[in-house]
Amino acid sequence: MSTLVALDSQKHQSLKLTTDKSFAHAKTRHLLPVAVHEFAMAATHLPIVFVKDGDTGQFRACALTGLKPEQNLFWKDGGWLGAYVPESLRHYPLVALKVSEGGDSFAICIDEASPLVGRETGEALFDGANASEFLNRRSEAAVAWAQKNLITQSFIQRLIELKLLQSQSLSIRLNSGAPYELTGCYVIDEAALNRLDDQAFIGLKHGGYLAPIYAALLSLNQVQSLVRLAQ
Repeated sequence: MSTLVALDSQKHQSLKLTTDKSFAHAKTRHLLPVAVHEFAMAATHLPIVFVKDGDTGQFRACALTGLKPEQNLFWKDGGWLGAYVPESLRHYPLVALKVSEGGDSFAICIDEASPLVGRETGEALFDGANASEFLNRRSEAAVAWAQKNLITQSFIQRLIELKLLQSQSLSIRLNSGAPYELTGCYVIDEAALNRLDDQAFIGLKHGGYLAPIYAALLSLNQVQSLVRLAQ
């Protein structure tokens, strides 16, 4: 269970962070957040879908890594199999969260329950009362990711305004006969996109949204990659 707390130079002065390139924390996650900036790269390896939070109603963009909850087909035999690693995995267990809704400041938080966090081995987070060079680098990367997420939310909001998201269930039967059904995902409605008037379509172009829209559409071909991995 994640226990995010803001980093504190006194409370966490002796903490160290181990880097895990196997991304074991994602081994049971079938949805991984992705930012609009990485759609083009992710789309050649992973299906990109949109998921609605049941509590807040907010949508987020995710890479689909499994055909059912708690299944990650890209994690096997102690490591990540995919040629592309979603950026969200690379920052864990650090997370940058906005200090206030309308402000530009971010607080660097850490998942204290992560096995990557300890006091014996790894890179020190603090040098005395000051952040270490390692922490500064990781913090900058986490903030950059958080800023990309804000841009992604603006992108998703525009899709919603133009009614370009549609609910999509996934029903698959493997060669073994095992059935898989995944619900709760949304995808871009290509037919609705093609029905947009010129003003709306050109607006998407000027906003830089067309490339990620088409990347997300093309990414759905990667569902077959999931099926192959599940066979």
